[in-house]
Amino acid sequence: MGKREIRFSKKQGRVKKQDTNTAGGNDQDNGEVKQAPGKFGEVYLLETPLELINLLNHVNGQCALKGHWLYMIFMLLCSIDDEQYYIGTQYDLVYFSRADLGKNLRIRYLREFFARYYGSKFQIVVPEIWAFEYARRGPFPERYRAVNDPGVLAQVDASIREFLETLRPKQEVLRQRKEQAGEDTPAWETCSICSDIQEKCYSFCVHGDLQNGKIPGNEIYLTVLGAPFFNDSQTYRHWCIKQCPECHTCYLWEFDYEYLMGGSGDEVTLTRLSTSEAGKWISKVNLTIQTSRENLEANALPHLEVLKTSTNQKALKNSIHYFFHEQLVHGHDIRFVIPSLVYFLAHHQHVRKRKRSCPAYWASSIVIDFAWKSTVNRDYLIDKMEEIRDEVTSSGLEFQEVWDRVTSEDFGCKE
Repeated sequence: MGKREIRFSKKQGRVKKQDTNTAGGNDQDNGEVKQAPGKFGEVYLLETPLELINLLNHVNGQCALKGHWLYMIFMLLCSIDDEQYYIGTQYDLVYFSRADLGKNLRIRYLREFFARYYGSKFQIVVPEIWAFEYARRGPFPERYRAVNDPGVLAQVDASIREFLETLRPKQEVLRQRKEQAGEDTPAWETCSICSDIQEKCYSFCVHGDLQNGKIPGNEIYLTVLGAPFFNDSQTYRHWCIKQCPECHTCYLWEFDYEYLMGGSGDEVTLTRLSTSEAGKWISKVNLTIQTSRENLEANALPHLEVLKTSTNQKALKNSIHYFFHEQLVHGHDIRFVIPSLVYFLAHHQHVRKRKRSCPAYWASSIVIDFAWKSTVNRDYLIDKMEEIRDEVTSSGLEFQEVWDRVTSEDFGCKE
């Protein structure tokens, strides 16, 4: 019997399984990208998302930036809670897809991935490796290349072993700290993230070049409370509260800048908060969000009326952009707006010649982003669309496009 092989079809973008008796072969054959057959190496066990991400960064830094693998991400086969994924990293992003559905590639920020899979166990299986061309345009399935070169496979395996040799001593240090910790020991002292973060950190950069101080790299895994209403964007003076997903220690993050002769100087400060201090700041975060939410509901009424009664393109566009801004920038839950947007998509006379100027284009973007956030949101949108499908006019092109997209098997939700 031949070995099982997964193929990503260029034509359909679907994953196909088929028996084959080949033991090697080219990366491309008959217009399809093939998976590398055969196994090598061992099963490597990792205890936290931090270890997994650091491992993937190490592999890409050692291997993927050399020779003809430039501008590619090595995606390793990894088992997470008995589910298999191909996972790779680039900068502060994680690329991952189900092993049986390569078309449905998902991209998450490191902190989102860390918070989602904290507490999970990870196994790097390494029987197959994909290289993903992140700089190339085109459908995701066509941007995968199988890694068949035995030399590259061996290099990846050696890179993993090298990383684990440096990881084990760090794991042992944390394990000893946890064994020696008493009831009064702060949680951050035995945390794999916060144990490397000082009580107060500071950095000052000019044109992106560090001039003074340093913020520990583990800071990137801290979760921003109240996101995306609050964020850590370095574009304007502001603050936010960050929390460790492992030990729940809170930090005050502050950003400031000043104009200098040689360019703008950016200043970032990260301060660990006590339990009482964190409670006060979190209350301030919640109050700010609640006030903004109340303002949204008060200001939304005239915009909802416009969606149901107006035919003025300019008025419709302004109202839809208002909700687009509130959802995308402030991160508000606009569930109460979805019925009105669905009604608008079903009845609006669309302008197809200038698609991005058409209000229906932006309305469809809002509802699709709403559905993408969770399966609950997706089901809610589908229910509202089913209620009104009989009322769709002949011009309801965006309505049908949204329906086809959110009901397809390829539509992947964030949660």
